[in-house]
Amino acid sequence: MENVYQVRQNFGKGISILIGIAIVIAVIAIAIGSSLVSIDGSKVGIVEKKFGGGKLSSGRILAVDGENGIQSQVLMPGWHFFYWPGQYDITKVKVTEIKEGYVGIGTVCSFTLNGVLTGRGIPVHSIFGGLLEIEKGKPSRFVE
Repeated sequence: MENVYQVRQNFGKGISILIGIAIVIAVIAIAIGSSLVSIDGSKVGIVEKKFGGGKLSSGRILAVDGENGIQSQVLMPGWHFFYWPGQYDITKVKVTEIKEGYVGIGTVCSFTLNGVLTGRGIPVHSIFGGLLEIEKGKPSRFVE
């Protein structure tokens, strides 16, 4: 009878350990799952970091070294992990599609180019305007 009691006691300890392991795995899965961001194939994700990265330098509008604010890198289509809710805001925007037979032009000097193109009857759609500062090979801020 004593052996039966000992087996039951050991079985109870084993079940408790298994339950503990299952709870830890579930908590990890929930944490990772809540940080998951999915970007559709026709969109990109604009990342804004709310905290945990330090203050953005004066005059800058893009964070290039992980500072708080809008990040210079966008999320391409696919799955992305560790973008924790509350710390990051992800805005999904549609990618501009250039149809076959058309040409898309990206330029920093849009004012002059827009005038030339519009004067020739070519439709123009400007997205940003201003003088862009490049630092360490990456866009960092608009200075004008």
